[in-house]
Amino acid sequence: MQQDHASGKYRLGLAMVRLGGHAEKTLDLRTLALPELASLARAMKETATLGILDGDAVRSVAWVRLIRHGS
Repeated sequence: MQQDHASGKYRLGLAMVRLGGHAEKTLDLRTLALPELASLARAMKETATLGILDGDAVRSVAWVRLIRHGS
């Protein structure tokens, strides 16, 4: 962290930016999201999908389909 002496505001230093970049590359977002998506799908009784913005498109990275058994 670095503090701007004039404004008193803080910002990330280069080491933190590099660490964040490394974490992003090694993070398995799909694995982390699946339990939460399953919980959401059960609660809403609908399919739950996680998407990430890629330019002007959305890429689906994880989803849980609610399987409905006879009414």
